Amino acid sequence: MNDPLSINITVQGKAISLTIERDDEEIVRKAAKELEQRLTAYQAKYPAAAGSESAMLLITALEFAIDALKGERALAEINEQLG
Repeated sequence: MNDPLSINITVQGKAISLTIERDDEEIVRKAAKELEQRLTAYQAKYPAAAGSESAMLLITALEFAIDALKGERALAEINEQLG
């Protein structure tokens, strides 16, 4: 790692210690905030499943993966159009 930085983030009340590249701090913190917001939204939308933290995390992880793959596909389409 180039210029490592130790940070602490909190998701669903759980502290997580990470060592990241200093340049990635903003995006890691933003991702943690987005994860927290999506988990809260899913807990409100699916209260019966809200008791299963692992189910909520899996649904949210799947949503993030889908978003990432859609972004990669869109980028590939743009690159293809640009030639």
